[in-house]
Amino acid sequence: MEVLPAALRRLLSGLLLLTSCVWVGSPEPPPGSAAVALPWAPEVDPVVVANRGLRVPLGRSAWLDPTRDLVLQVQPGDRCHLTVLDEDPLWQRPGRLSPRRFPCDFGAREVQYSHLGGRSPARDRVRLQLRYDSPSRALVLPLVLEVEVLFTQLEIVTRNLPLTVERLRGTSNPLDARILEFAFEPGGGSTGGGRRG
Repeated sequence: MEVLPAALRRLLSGLLLLTSCVWVGSPEPPPGSAAVALPWAPEVDPVVVANRGLRVPLGRSAWLDPTRDLVLQVQPGDRCHLTVLDEDPLWQRPGRLSPRRFPCDFGAREVQYSHLGGRSPARDRVRLQLRYDSPSRALVLPLVLEVEVLFTQLEIVTRNLPLTVERLRGTSNPLDARILEFAFEPGGGSTGGGRRG
């Protein structure tokens, strides 16, 4: 028996794999069945409209925006949810997405990524599983949410002027926003106990 060259063997195995992926003449599943729809089937409306990823400052948290970061489309009457697939131990992950299971029609400030503060790696890949159930079929899709860590310097104290005491054992002027000022996150209150004037 003659041995086939390596290039021909790779070509034949690739063709075999390709033909096994093609469903020729497969009948349409009956309505109401729990058949799994293929993501490349032309009759399936796209569930994932956009997956742009997320940017989070080092050691901080960021909310997942359903109108910008991960845009999903759910038809009325259908059910859809996402599950975080995190098999790595916490000490090996740069951050975490919470909650671990959430609906596809999540709102603003409902899903949050928290970075744990490590400088390496500069990117995280959060693996998700999307489950979409309609009256005629079920769709299970793997997704990856790319998270970019921003290494921006965190500024907490924005103004720190010296206090003036006129005489020995005297008192200084009152401590206010003209002397000491802290940065704050919009909508979240101050991070350092002061306020921005």
